[in-house]
Amino acid sequence: MPNLNFSITAFAYLYHSLIQLYEMHALEAACLTYELYTANLDSYETHHPLDTLYEADPIAFIFTIQKRGRPYKTHIQLYKSIQALLQNMDWDCLSFSQKKAVRCLKGILNQIGWHFYNVFSLDIESRKTVYGQCRSHLIPDKSEPEEPFIAINRLLRDLKKCPVV
Repeated sequence: MPNLNFSITAFAYLYHSLIQLYEMHALEAACLTYELYTANLDSYETHHPLDTLYEADPIAFIFTIQKRGRPYKTHIQLYKSIQALLQNMDWDCLSFSQKKAVRCLKGILNQIGWHFYNVFSLDIESRKTVYGQCRSHLIPDKSEPEEPFIAINRLLRDLKKCPVV
């Protein structure tokens, strides 16, 4: 059951990450994120009919996402945020174009997972990765790791604690 109504700012993180980490064209990323934004709103409204939601028009939405947010630090954050968004979609209440956007996002999720496995010979959701430390939301936590593996993040954290001589 969709229980999160993600803000436009939350979609800005996804937008910037699709451009930088997934190398998607900016216009394509903007159109995709707008369809996903409306799909999230429609899914949420279906299950929370008493909540009054405002849907931004496409121009205001694109202007906002271009000015806010930043890309995620790792592909794992992008992967987990896509999972969070997909879990909040109700397929039965989506329009044809929204379903097309959700299918596209599922394809991106699969490609990220497959690419990660090809590069590192490790599943992206493995305990050796920082998957478990990443937030299941479109807006990342400030303390989320900067590298994909737990051991590397521990080493970086320890190096930051060392005094400079």
